[in-house]
Amino acid sequence: MENALDLEEMFRRLGRADWIAIVSAVVAVASFLANWRIGSRQSRMQAENLRLAHDSDVIAWFHETVNELSDAQETLREAGRSFPAEDFEARRSRARTRISAMLDRGRLFFPNVDRGDGHGAQREAGYQGYRQPCLDHLYACYRLVSDWPAPLPVAAMSDAQTQEKSERISQLVTARRAFVSEVFKAIDPRRRGQVLQEFSS
Repeated sequence: MENALDLEEMFRRLGRADWIAIVSAVVAVASFLANWRIGSRQSRMQAENLRLAHDSDVIAWFHETVNELSDAQETLREAGRSFPAEDFEARRSRARTRISAMLDRGRLFFPNVDRGDGHGAQREAGYQGYRQPCLDHLYACYRLVSDWPAPLPVAAMSDAQTQEKSERISQLVTARRAFVSEVFKAIDPRRRGQVLQEFSS
């Protein structure tokens, strides 16, 4: 009870200048908090915008790479069926060249990792260290395409050759799916969608 009386007495004794000072202090604190919140949000937005821009570049590279892998898979699957077997070498060479180019472009987004053991130290800067899993899987696709044997017309293939072709295609599909999964984890499309939704609201 005495505390309440003391407060009332204090408020009665405050002059106009005191009240102005108190209100000014409250306004200053409120303004500081508001500016801090806005500044914090803007900093986060800038950081997220940089990440979204980087992710957009990765997605563009990813789309092109998946298209190249799809074309390569079609070439391997349809050789001797929907196009003559003798056209296979030229088509495979083109597919291999394009996938190799996507590998090198991907090094800008998924650079090799230096584990401190000097692995690849004698190579050029972009090739030193260990490939990240994403490019490991893409390289596996490249090797499968490169090592694919010249096909026979489908009608001339034995059951064993047909089975071998099916297994090779399955290996390519598995490596391609692993590649897609690694890019998915790096980009995290669900989080990306949430960020875009948050900033657009």
